[in-house]
Amino acid sequence: YASAVPTLAGTYYVKASVAGTSNYNGTEEVTSFVIAKASASITGLSSTYSLTYSGVSYVITGIGRSHNESSLVYKVDGTEVSAISVTNAGTYAVVVILPESANYLEATATATITVNAAENNIDTVNTNQSATYLDKLSTLTLPTSTIGTWTWKNADANTTVGNAGTNKFTALFTPANGNYLAKEVEVTVSVAKKTVTAIPTLNTNTITYTGDTLKPEVIGIDETLYTVTNDGAVDVGNYNVTLTLIDPSNYKWAENDEATKTLGYSITKADAVISDLAIGGWIFNESASAPSANT
Repeated sequence: YASAVPTLAGTYYVKASVAGTSNYNGTEEVTSFVIAKASASITGLSSTYSLTYSGVSYVITGIGRSHNESSLVYKVDGTEVSAISVTNAGTYAVVVILPESANYLEATATATITVNAAENNIDTVNTNQSATYLDKLSTLTLPTSTIGTWTWKNADANTTVGNAGTNKFTALFTPANGNYLAKEVEVTVSVAKKTVTAIPTLNTNTITYTGDTLKPEVIGIDETLYTVTNDGAVDVGNYNVTLTLIDPSNYKWAENDEATKTLGYSITKADAVISDLAIGGWIFNESASAPSANT
C-alpha cells in the first residue's frame, strides 16, 4: 500500500487500520475501488466528402486524437491503410479508430468519400465538318481518345452523311471506366452535291445532211444518274443532246449546278452530185439545144 492517491485507470485497494489500545484490539479493513478508463475522441474528420475525379489522389489530412497513448488506425472499405487516400470515382467508407489504451476507451469515427465521375474535357470534337453526298459518316473526324471511345450515335458502318445540305449528327463518348461521364456532342455536317464524273460521249460530232432525221449515238449512258434527250434533226445546223439529272438536289455537273448538260453536234451540208448531164448538138443558125442533168 502506498500513501499517494492513484491517478491511472485500474482497480485499487484501500486499507484502514486501527491500532490496539488498552480497551480494544487492533483491526484493519480492506476495500477496492476502480478508476475507470476515460472516453477518447477523434477530431478533424468530416462525415462526408464529395469531389470530382481528377486523376490525382485525394488525401484526408488533419485528423487528430484526444490522447497519445495509442495511434490512429485508418480503414477504407474495410481494408487497413497507412493513410486515407482515394483516386478513382466511386463511394468509399472510411473508419478511423483510436484503439483502447491503458487509460482510455476505444474511439471510432466514420466518413463517406464520394468521388464523382468527371466530364470529358480532354477531347475536342470538330463540330463543323464537310462531306459529299454518299460519303459514309465513318469517314468524318472523331477524336482518338485515351480515356474512352468516340462513335456516331445510332449509326453503323453503312450510315451516310445524308442528302446535300446541312445535316446534324451526334458524336457519342463512351468512357473506358467509371472515372468519366458519357458525353454527346452535336456535329453539323455541310454536305456538298456529288459531281457526275462519268460523262457520256457522242460517236460523232458532225453528221452530213441526208434529208432524213439524223442524230448521233450516245455512248456510256448512266441511266441511274440522268436521262438523255436525243431527238435528232433534219436540216443543216447545230443541235444538242440534253442530259437531265434525275436527282439534281444531290448531284451536279462539273462545270455548273444546273440540272441539264448538253452535248453538241452539227448537221453539215452535203456535197451536191450531178449525173446524166447531156446536151444535143444543133445546126448553125438553128436554135440551140437545152442541156439536161440529174442532181
